[in-house]
Amino acid sequence: MENPEMTNYILSPYLLIETEKSSPGQFKLLNSLSGKAYQVRESVVQILRYLNIPRTLDAIAAHFDQHAREELGQVIGYFTEKGIVFKSDILAEQLTLLTSLKQTLFGLNDRLSDSFANLCFIGIPFGGGNPKSVGSAYFPEKVREYTNKYSLTLGPEQARTMNLEAVGISPGKTDIPDLLEKDLIKDLGNLFVSIHESKAFIYQKIEQIAYRVFKEGNVPFFLGGDHSITYPVIKAATDVYDNIYVVQLDAHTDTYASKYDQLNHREKVHHHGNFAARSMQLPNVKGFYQLGIRGVFNLLGNRRDPKQHIFWCAELKETLLHGCGLPEVPEGANVYLTVDIDVLDPNSAPGTATPVANGLYLAELIQLLNWMLAGRRIIGADLVEVNPELDEGELTMQTSVELILNMLGLFPLTAKQPDAAAADQELEIATH
Repeated sequence: MENPEMTNYILSPYLLIETEKSSPGQFKLLNSLSGKAYQVRESVVQILRYLNIPRTLDAIAAHFDQHAREELGQVIGYFTEKGIVFKSDILAEQLTLLTSLKQTLFGLNDRLSDSFANLCFIGIPFGGGNPKSVGSAYFPEKVREYTNKYSLTLGPEQARTMNLEAVGISPGKTDIPDLLEKDLIKDLGNLFVSIHESKAFIYQKIEQIAYRVFKEGNVPFFLGGDHSITYPVIKAATDVYDNIYVVQLDAHTDTYASKYDQLNHREKVHHHGNFAARSMQLPNVKGFYQLGIRGVFNLLGNRRDPKQHIFWCAELKETLLHGCGLPEVPEGANVYLTVDIDVLDPNSAPGTATPVANGLYLAELIQLLNWMLAGRRIIGADLVEVNPELDEGELTMQTSVELILNMLGLFPLTAKQPDAAAADQELEIATH
Protein backbone atom coordinates (compact mmCIF):
# COMPACT_ATOMS: atom_id res chain seq x y z
CA MET A 1 0.00 0.00 0.00
CA GLU A 2 1.25 3.46 -0.90
CA ASN A 3 2.40 5.63 2.00
CA PRO A 4 1.18 9.20 1.32
CA GLU A 5 3.90 10.59 3.58
CA MET A 6 6.60 9.03 1.37
CA THR A 7 5.05 9.82 -2.01
CA ASN A 8 7.15 12.11 -4.20
CA TYR A 9 5.54 14.49 -6.66
CA ILE A 10 7.11 16.00 -9.77
CA LEU A 11 5.97 18.43 -12.45
CA SER A 12 4.60 16.84 -15.61
CA PRO A 13 6.93 16.93 -18.63
CA TYR A 14 3.82 17.59 -20.71
CA LEU A 15 3.10 20.93 -19.02
CA LEU A 16 3.52 24.35 -20.58
CA ILE A 17 3.37 27.45 -18.37
CA GLU A 18 2.54 30.71 -20.12
CA THR A 19 2.07 34.25 -18.79
CA GLU A 20 -1.36 35.74 -19.37
CA LYS A 21 -0.45 39.07 -20.97
CA SER A 22 -3.95 40.45 -20.57
CA SER A 23 -4.12 39.54 -16.87
CA PRO A 24 -1.06 40.59 -14.79
CA GLY A 25 -0.19 38.01 -12.13
CA GLN A 26 -2.13 35.28 -13.92
CA PHE A 27 -0.68 32.26 -15.73
CA LYS A 28 -2.06 29.65 -18.09
CA LEU A 29 -1.22 25.98 -17.57
CA LEU A 30 -1.53 23.87 -20.71
CA ASN A 31 -1.50 20.08 -20.54
CA SER A 32 -0.17 19.18 -23.99
CA LEU A 33 -1.43 15.59 -23.64
CA SER A 34 -5.05 16.37 -22.85
CA GLY A 35 -5.12 19.80 -24.48
CA LYS A 36 -6.81 21.26 -21.40
CA ALA A 37 -5.82 24.67 -20.03
CA TYR A 38 -6.09 26.12 -16.53
CA GLN A 39 -5.71 29.70 -15.31
CA VAL A 40 -3.85 30.07 -12.00
CA ARG A 41 -2.20 32.68 -9.81
CA GLU A 42 1.56 33.21 -9.56
CA SER A 43 1.61 31.60 -6.10
CA VAL A 44 0.39 28.33 -7.63
CA VAL A 45 3.03 28.51 -10.38
CA GLN A 46 5.71 28.93 -7.70
CA ILE A 47 4.56 25.70 -6.07
CA LEU A 48 4.51 23.86 -9.38
CA ARG A 49 7.98 25.07 -10.35
CA TYR A 50 9.27 23.87 -6.99
CA LEU A 51 8.38 20.38 -8.23
CA ASN A 52 11.05 20.43 -10.94
CA ILE A 53 12.56 17.57 -8.91
CA PRO A 54 10.64 15.01 -6.83
CA ARG A 55 9.32 16.42 -3.52
CA THR A 56 7.20 14.95 -0.74
CA LEU A 57 4.19 16.81 0.60
CA ASP A 58 6.15 17.41 3.81
CA ALA A 59 8.93 19.10 1.83
CA ILE A 60 6.39 21.22 -0.06
CA ALA A 61 4.67 22.24 3.18
CA ALA A 62 8.01 23.14 4.81
CA HIS A 63 9.04 25.29 1.83
CA PHE A 64 5.66 27.05 1.52
CA ASP A 65 4.88 27.37 5.21
CA GLN A 66 2.65 30.39 4.58
CA HIS A 67 0.05 27.89 3.35
CA ALA A 68 -1.71 25.26 5.44
CA ARG A 69 -0.51 21.70 4.80
CA GLU A 70 -4.06 20.55 4.15
CA GLU A 71 -4.55 23.30 1.56
CA LEU A 72 -1.31 22.31 -0.20
CA GLY A 73 -2.38 18.67 -0.16
CA GLN A 74 -5.63 19.58 -1.91
CA VAL A 75 -3.77 21.62 -4.55
CA ILE A 76 -1.29 18.81 -5.25
CA GLY A 77 -4.10 16.24 -5.31
CA TYR A 78 -6.09 18.31 -7.80
CA PHE A 79 -3.17 18.81 -10.17
CA THR A 80 -2.17 15.15 -9.89
CA GLU A 81 -5.70 14.21 -10.97
CA LYS A 82 -5.46 16.63 -13.91
CA GLY A 83 -2.05 15.34 -15.07
CA ILE A 84 -0.25 18.58 -14.18
CA VAL A 85 1.73 16.80 -11.46
CA PHE A 86 2.85 13.16 -11.49
CA LYS A 87 3.80 10.77 -8.76
CA SER A 88 7.51 10.42 -9.45
CA ASP A 89 7.62 6.60 -9.35
CA ILE A 90 5.11 6.50 -12.22
CA LEU A 91 7.14 9.02 -14.21
CA ALA A 92 10.39 7.14 -13.53
CA GLU A 93 9.03 4.10 -15.37
CA GLN A 94 9.00 6.18 -18.58
CA LEU A 95 12.64 7.25 -18.32
CA THR A 96 14.17 3.99 -19.54
CA LEU A 97 11.37 2.73 -21.71
CA LEU A 98 12.59 1.28 -24.99
CA THR A 99 10.28 0.34 -27.82
CA SER A 100 11.22 -2.85 -29.63
CA LEU A 101 10.83 -2.73 -33.40
CA LYS A 102 9.73 -5.15 -36.09
CA GLN A 103 12.94 -4.49 -38.02
CA THR A 104 16.27 -4.34 -36.21
CA LEU A 105 19.52 -2.94 -37.58
CA PHE A 106 21.25 -5.67 -39.64
CA GLY A 107 18.62 -8.12 -38.33
CA LEU A 108 20.41 -8.16 -34.96
CA ASN A 109 19.08 -9.84 -31.85
CA ASP A 110 17.31 -7.49 -29.42
CA ARG A 111 18.13 -9.28 -26.15
CA LEU A 112 21.24 -8.90 -24.02
CA SER A 113 23.76 -11.60 -23.12
CA ASP A 114 25.37 -12.00 -19.71
CA SER A 115 28.98 -13.08 -20.13
CA PHE A 116 30.50 -10.28 -22.17
CA ALA A 117 30.00 -6.59 -22.76
CA ASN A 118 27.30 -6.15 -25.35
CA LEU A 119 27.48 -3.50 -28.04
CA CYS A 120 23.97 -2.06 -27.87
CA PHE A 121 22.39 0.01 -30.63
CA ILE A 122 19.77 2.39 -29.27
CA GLY A 123 17.87 4.84 -31.46
CA ILE A 124 17.17 8.36 -30.20
CA PRO A 125 14.45 9.67 -32.55
CA PHE A 126 14.76 13.30 -31.50
CA GLY A 127 15.65 16.27 -33.69
CA GLY A 128 14.28 19.03 -31.49
CA GLY A 129 17.71 20.28 -30.46
CA ASN A 130 18.41 21.54 -33.99
CA PRO A 131 15.55 23.55 -35.52
CA LYS A 132 17.06 23.04 -38.99
CA SER A 133 17.18 19.26 -38.67
CA VAL A 134 14.04 17.92 -37.05
CA GLY A 135 14.11 15.28 -39.80
CA SER A 136 17.15 13.70 -38.15
CA ALA A 137 14.64 12.08 -35.78
CA TYR A 138 13.77 9.66 -38.61
CA PHE A 139 17.31 8.32 -39.02
CA PRO A 140 17.06 5.39 -36.55
CA GLU A 141 13.98 4.09 -38.33
CA LYS A 142 15.29 4.71 -41.86
CA VAL A 143 18.71 3.15 -41.36
CA ARG A 144 17.04 -0.02 -40.05
CA GLU A 145 14.72 -0.05 -43.05
CA TYR A 146 17.74 0.38 -45.33
CA THR A 147 19.65 -2.62 -43.95
CA ASN A 148 16.55 -4.79 -44.16
CA LYS A 149 15.62 -3.56 -47.64
CA TYR A 150 18.96 -4.74 -49.00
CA SER A 151 19.11 -7.88 -46.82
CA LEU A 152 22.21 -6.68 -44.97
CA THR A 153 21.86 -9.27 -42.24
CA LEU A 154 24.63 -9.77 -39.70
CA GLY A 155 24.56 -12.54 -37.14
CA PRO A 156 26.40 -15.66 -35.98
CA GLU A 157 25.73 -17.37 -39.35
CA GLN A 158 27.40 -14.55 -41.30
CA ALA A 159 30.29 -14.01 -38.86
CA ARG A 160 32.88 -15.92 -40.92
CA THR A 161 31.55 -15.31 -44.41
CA MET A 162 31.40 -11.51 -44.57
CA ASN A 163 33.55 -9.58 -47.03
CA LEU A 164 34.57 -6.83 -44.63
CA GLU A 165 37.02 -5.54 -47.21
CA ALA A 166 33.99 -4.26 -49.17
CA VAL A 167 33.51 -1.52 -46.57
CA GLY A 168 37.17 -0.83 -45.95
CA ILE A 169 37.71 -3.06 -42.91
CA SER A 170 40.77 -5.28 -42.68
CA PRO A 171 39.44 -8.66 -41.43
CA GLY A 172 42.53 -9.38 -39.36
CA LYS A 173 42.29 -6.09 -37.48
CA THR A 174 38.77 -6.25 -36.09
CA ASP A 175 36.79 -8.34 -33.60
CA ILE A 176 33.52 -7.95 -35.53
CA PRO A 177 33.42 -11.66 -36.55
CA ASP A 178 33.96 -12.74 -32.93
CA LEU A 179 31.36 -10.28 -31.64
CA LEU A 180 28.81 -11.55 -34.15
CA GLU A 181 29.64 -15.20 -33.58
CA LYS A 182 29.05 -14.74 -29.84
CA ASP A 183 25.87 -12.74 -30.55
CA LEU A 184 27.18 -9.71 -28.66
CA ILE A 185 26.00 -6.93 -30.96
CA LYS A 186 22.36 -6.07 -30.23
CA ASP A 187 19.72 -3.61 -31.33
CA LEU A 188 17.59 -2.70 -28.32
CA GLY A 189 15.18 -0.47 -30.24
CA ASN A 190 14.35 3.21 -29.74
CA LEU A 191 14.05 5.34 -26.67
CA PHE A 192 10.38 6.31 -26.48
CA VAL A 193 10.04 10.01 -27.30
CA SER A 194 6.74 11.86 -27.49
CA ILE A 195 6.10 15.15 -29.28
CA HIS A 196 4.25 16.22 -26.14
CA GLU A 197 7.29 15.92 -23.89
CA SER A 198 9.43 18.88 -22.97
CA LYS A 199 13.02 18.98 -24.21
CA ALA A 200 14.27 18.92 -20.64
CA PHE A 201 12.39 15.69 -19.98
CA ILE A 202 13.62 14.08 -23.21
CA TYR A 203 17.23 14.87 -22.30
CA GLN A 204 16.58 13.46 -18.83
CA LYS A 205 15.35 10.23 -20.43
CA ILE A 206 18.42 10.04 -22.69
CA GLU A 207 20.68 10.50 -19.68
CA GLN A 208 18.87 7.81 -17.70
CA ILE A 209 18.94 5.18 -20.46
CA ALA A 210 22.62 5.91 -21.13
CA TYR A 211 23.41 5.61 -17.43
CA ARG A 212 21.67 2.24 -17.22
CA VAL A 213 23.61 0.87 -20.18
CA PHE A 214 26.97 2.18 -18.93
CA LYS A 215 26.31 0.98 -15.38
CA GLU A 216 25.39 -2.53 -16.50
CA GLY A 217 28.78 -2.90 -18.21
CA ASN A 218 27.49 -2.62 -21.77
CA VAL A 219 28.69 -0.33 -24.56
CA PRO A 220 26.01 1.88 -26.16
CA PHE A 221 25.98 2.99 -29.79
CA PHE A 222 23.35 5.70 -30.15
CA LEU A 223 21.71 6.48 -33.47
CA GLY A 224 20.57 10.12 -33.46
CA GLY A 225 18.84 12.45 -33.69
CA ASP A 226 20.60 15.77 -33.69
CA HIS A 227 23.84 16.48 -31.86
CA SER A 228 22.11 17.74 -28.73
CA ILE A 229 21.54 14.10 -27.69
CA THR A 230 25.27 13.68 -27.00
CA TYR A 231 25.49 15.92 -23.94
CA PRO A 232 23.15 13.85 -21.71
CA VAL A 233 24.96 10.69 -22.85
CA ILE A 234 28.37 12.10 -21.88
CA LYS A 235 26.89 13.39 -18.63
CA ALA A 236 25.70 9.86 -17.84
CA ALA A 237 29.13 8.45 -18.71
CA THR A 238 30.77 10.76 -16.16
CA ASP A 239 28.64 9.18 -13.43
CA VAL A 240 30.13 5.77 -14.24
CA TYR A 241 33.61 6.46 -15.63
CA ASP A 242 36.42 8.88 -14.90
CA ASN A 243 39.26 10.01 -17.17
CA ILE A 244 36.93 10.47 -20.17
CA TYR A 245 38.24 11.78 -23.48
CA VAL A 246 35.69 12.75 -26.12
CA VAL A 247 36.62 12.37 -29.78
CA GLN A 248 34.28 14.49 -31.91
CA LEU A 249 34.27 14.22 -35.72
CA ASP A 250 32.42 17.28 -36.97
CA ALA A 251 32.50 20.32 -39.24
CA HIS A 252 31.51 22.47 -36.28
CA THR A 253 32.94 22.89 -32.77
CA ASP A 254 29.46 23.10 -31.21
CA THR A 255 30.72 25.60 -28.67
CA TYR A 256 28.65 28.43 -30.10
CA ALA A 257 26.83 30.88 -27.85
CA SER A 258 23.68 32.84 -28.56
CA LYS A 259 21.63 35.46 -26.73
CA TYR A 260 18.96 32.81 -26.18
CA ASP A 261 21.39 30.81 -24.03
CA GLN A 262 21.49 33.65 -21.50
CA LEU A 263 17.73 33.72 -20.92
CA ASN A 264 16.64 32.38 -17.57
CA HIS A 265 13.54 30.29 -18.13
CA ARG A 266 12.14 26.94 -17.02
CA GLU A 267 12.89 25.16 -20.27
CA LYS A 268 16.48 26.39 -20.47
CA VAL A 269 18.43 23.51 -21.95
CA HIS A 270 21.44 22.99 -24.15
CA HIS A 271 21.15 22.52 -27.92
CA HIS A 272 23.06 21.06 -30.86
CA GLY A 273 25.23 24.17 -31.15
CA ASN A 274 26.63 24.17 -27.62
CA PHE A 275 26.61 20.51 -26.51
CA ALA A 276 30.44 20.39 -26.63
CA ALA A 277 30.82 23.52 -24.50
CA ARG A 278 28.49 22.02 -21.90
CA SER A 279 30.29 18.67 -22.00
CA MET A 280 33.68 20.29 -21.39
CA GLN A 281 32.33 21.68 -18.11
CA LEU A 282 31.92 18.16 -16.71
CA PRO A 283 34.79 17.39 -14.29
CA ASN A 284 35.38 13.80 -15.43
CA VAL A 285 35.80 14.92 -19.05
CA LYS A 286 39.56 15.45 -19.27
CA GLY A 287 39.99 16.18 -22.97
CA PHE A 288 37.95 17.03 -26.06
CA TYR A 289 39.42 16.29 -29.48
CA GLN A 290 37.53 17.99 -32.33
CA LEU A 291 38.54 16.82 -35.79
CA GLY A 292 37.40 17.94 -39.24
CA ILE A 293 36.43 21.46 -38.15
CA ARG A 294 36.07 23.90 -41.04
CA GLY A 295 33.87 26.56 -42.65
CA VAL A 296 33.01 30.21 -42.20
CA PHE A 297 31.07 29.46 -39.00
CA ASN A 298 34.44 28.99 -37.31
CA LEU A 299 36.19 31.99 -38.86
CA LEU A 300 35.95 34.22 -35.79
CA GLY A 301 35.66 31.41 -33.29
CA ASN A 302 35.03 31.40 -29.57
CA ARG A 303 37.32 31.39 -26.57
CA ARG A 304 38.82 27.92 -26.30
CA ASP A 305 38.43 25.72 -23.27
CA PRO A 306 41.71 24.31 -21.89
CA LYS A 307 40.35 20.80 -22.55
CA GLN A 308 39.63 21.61 -26.20
CA HIS A 309 41.93 20.46 -29.02
CA ILE A 310 40.87 21.53 -32.53
CA PHE A 311 42.25 19.82 -35.63
CA TRP A 312 41.28 21.79 -38.73
CA CYS A 313 40.09 19.75 -41.67
CA ALA A 314 42.64 21.08 -44.20
CA GLU A 315 45.55 20.30 -41.89
CA LEU A 316 44.04 16.92 -41.06
CA LYS A 317 43.94 15.97 -44.73
CA GLU A 318 47.65 16.78 -45.03
CA THR A 319 48.38 14.76 -41.91
CA LEU A 320 46.49 11.75 -43.25
CA LEU A 321 48.33 12.05 -46.53
CA HIS A 322 51.74 11.89 -44.87
CA GLY A 323 50.77 9.45 -42.10
CA CYS A 324 52.32 11.30 -39.18
CA GLY A 325 51.40 13.91 -36.61
CA LEU A 326 47.96 12.56 -35.82
CA PRO A 327 46.51 13.42 -32.40
CA GLU A 328 46.99 10.73 -29.78
CA VAL A 329 44.43 9.84 -27.16
CA PRO A 330 46.20 8.91 -23.92
CA GLU A 331 46.46 5.19 -23.22
CA GLY A 332 44.12 4.11 -20.46
CA ALA A 333 41.60 6.81 -21.30
CA ASN A 334 37.89 6.05 -21.50
CA VAL A 335 36.96 7.29 -24.98
CA TYR A 336 33.53 8.43 -26.10
CA LEU A 337 33.27 8.76 -29.88
CA THR A 338 30.71 11.10 -31.41
CA VAL A 339 30.39 11.51 -35.17
CA ASP A 340 28.36 14.24 -36.84
CA ILE A 341 27.74 13.14 -40.43
CA ASP A 342 28.62 16.65 -41.65
CA VAL A 343 32.29 15.90 -40.94
CA LEU A 344 32.10 14.25 -44.36
CA ASP A 345 32.11 16.22 -47.57
CA PRO A 346 28.58 16.83 -48.92
CA ASN A 347 29.50 14.77 -51.98
CA SER A 348 29.69 11.74 -49.67
CA ALA A 349 26.84 12.64 -47.33
CA PRO A 350 24.37 15.25 -48.66
CA GLY A 351 21.66 14.24 -46.17
CA THR A 352 22.39 16.67 -43.37
CA ALA A 353 20.96 20.06 -42.43
CA THR A 354 24.31 21.85 -42.09
CA PRO A 355 26.58 20.64 -44.93
CA VAL A 356 30.01 22.27 -45.23
CA ALA A 357 32.20 22.03 -48.33
CA ASN A 358 35.74 20.58 -48.36
CA GLY A 359 35.09 17.90 -45.78
CA LEU A 360 36.65 14.52 -45.23
CA TYR A 361 35.85 11.68 -47.58
CA LEU A 362 34.69 8.38 -46.13
CA ALA A 363 38.03 6.63 -46.78
CA GLU A 364 39.85 9.46 -45.00
CA LEU A 365 37.49 9.27 -42.03
CA ILE A 366 37.92 5.51 -41.76
CA GLN A 367 41.70 5.91 -41.93
CA LEU A 368 41.58 8.56 -39.22
CA LEU A 369 39.45 6.45 -36.89
CA ASN A 370 41.69 3.42 -37.26
CA TRP A 371 44.94 5.33 -36.77
CA MET A 372 43.71 7.38 -33.84
CA LEU A 373 41.61 4.90 -31.86
CA ALA A 374 43.20 1.50 -32.50
CA GLY A 375 43.73 -0.18 -29.13
CA ARG A 376 41.88 2.48 -27.18
CA ARG A 377 39.03 1.67 -24.83
CA ILE A 378 35.85 3.07 -26.36
CA ILE A 379 33.05 3.17 -23.80
CA GLY A 380 30.36 4.39 -26.21
CA ALA A 381 29.64 6.08 -29.51
CA ASP A 382 26.98 7.88 -31.50
CA LEU A 383 26.21 8.90 -35.08
CA VAL A 384 24.09 12.03 -35.39
CA GLU A 385 22.68 14.69 -37.72
CA VAL A 386 21.77 12.30 -40.55
CA ASN A 387 18.60 13.71 -42.09
CA PRO A 388 16.93 11.19 -44.43
CA GLU A 389 14.61 13.91 -45.74
CA LEU A 390 17.62 15.68 -47.28
CA ASP A 391 19.32 12.59 -48.71
CA GLU A 392 19.96 12.09 -52.42
CA GLY A 393 19.54 8.63 -53.90
CA GLU A 394 20.12 7.00 -50.50
CA LEU A 395 23.78 8.02 -50.70
CA THR A 396 23.93 9.29 -47.11
CA MET A 397 22.18 6.16 -45.89
CA GLN A 398 24.71 3.93 -47.63
CA THR A 399 27.59 6.03 -46.29
CA SER A 400 26.10 5.86 -42.79
CA VAL A 401 25.88 2.07 -42.87
CA GLU A 402 29.52 1.79 -43.97
CA LEU A 403 30.52 4.25 -41.27
CA ILE A 404 28.59 2.34 -38.59
CA LEU A 405 30.35 -0.88 -39.57
CA ASN A 406 33.75 0.78 -39.43
CA MET A 407 32.96 2.27 -36.03
CA LEU A 408 31.97 -1.22 -34.84
CA GLY A 409 35.33 -2.43 -36.06
CA LEU A 410 37.03 -0.32 -33.37
CA PHE A 411 35.42 -2.17 -30.46
CA PRO A 412 37.32 -5.12 -28.96
CA LEU A 413 35.78 -8.28 -27.54
CA THR A 414 35.68 -7.41 -23.84
CA ALA A 415 34.81 -9.42 -20.74
CA LYS A 416 31.76 -7.94 -19.04
CA GLN A 417 32.13 -6.47 -15.57
CA PRO A 418 28.58 -5.53 -14.57
CA ASP A 419 27.70 -3.45 -11.55
CA ALA A 420 26.24 -5.77 -8.93
CA ALA A 421 23.22 -3.59 -8.18
CA ALA A 422 22.55 -2.72 -11.79
CA ALA A 423 22.79 -6.36 -12.83
CA ASP A 424 19.51 -7.02 -11.06
CA GLN A 425 17.74 -4.46 -13.20
CA GLU A 426 16.93 -5.20 -16.81
CA LEU A 427 16.24 -2.59 -19.43
CA GLU A 428 12.50 -2.31 -19.86
CA ILE A 429 11.45 -3.33 -23.33
CA ALA A 430 7.94 -2.55 -24.55
CA THR A 431 6.41 -4.16 -27.62
CA HIS A 432 5.45 -1.39 -30.01
